[in-house]
Amino acid sequence: MVSRMRAVWSGTLGFGLVNIPVKLYSAVSSKTISFKLLHSECKTPIKLVRKCEKCKKELGWNEILHGLDLGEGFITFSHEELKKLAPRGEKIIEIKEFIDPTTINPLLHDKNYYLIPEKNTKAFFLLSEILSLTNMAAVAKFIMRQKEYTALIRSYQKALLLTTLHYENEVRPLDQFEILKTEVKFSEDEKKLAKNFVEMLTSKKFDPKKYRDTYLDQLRAVIENRAPTPKQEEKEDDLMHLLKISIEKTKKPKKARR
Repeated sequence: MVSRMRAVWSGTLGFGLVNIPVKLYSAVSSKTISFKLLHSECKTPIKLVRKCEKCKKELGWNEILHGLDLGEGFITFSHEELKKLAPRGEKIIEIKEFIDPTTINPLLHDKNYYLIPEKNTKAFFLLSEILSLTNMAAVAKFIMRQKEYTALIRSYQKALLLTTLHYENEVRPLDQFEILKTEVKFSEDEKKLAKNFVEMLTSKKFDPKKYRDTYLDQLRAVIENRAPTPKQEEKEDDLMHLLKISIEKTKKPKKARR
């Protein structure tokens, strides 16, 4: 299966003094349906253009700058300037420390990737085994697509699961919501009823197969109904029959004898 998947990153995993050749693969794939925007009259796909509202003309990439609005005008950067400022470094996922993964704020979790060795490396499977036995996770740093990431690495079945993390200053604080500062008290009866409700709907474990994207299911059904029916191939017998009739019709009538 991996051979059909495209790696999003390749390099090495730094485990102590050991460097393990690895690749990253997206652990999930979106199942949404993408639509193209069409002209309602002729059903032709429309083109989204980069247009300057002042000059009233379409622009090419060589005419575009990156601008940051600070309130009193734009600070501009060219493509080349931003490219030079992008982080650079060796293609290595460097483990910095080991932690209890339950101590990480779940809001910091971003995207999940399978971390797969390029070859049968004992050190890779040893790391996965130790993380599983100790219920610990590794915190690592690496660069991917000109961006520096902090990541959490955990044991997942026979592989490693790498989860990129948001930085702390990217998490919005809850103290901006004034309504949450209100003190609310509950009676014992209210808490008892709420607890009973939770117990009624409690399952032993989460089963993802119980839940589906019903909108996507309905959309697929409509698409299937609207899709043109493929032409059925004519059977050989039917084709032979039609060819014989065609030949008979095209035969010139014989002249009558005198």
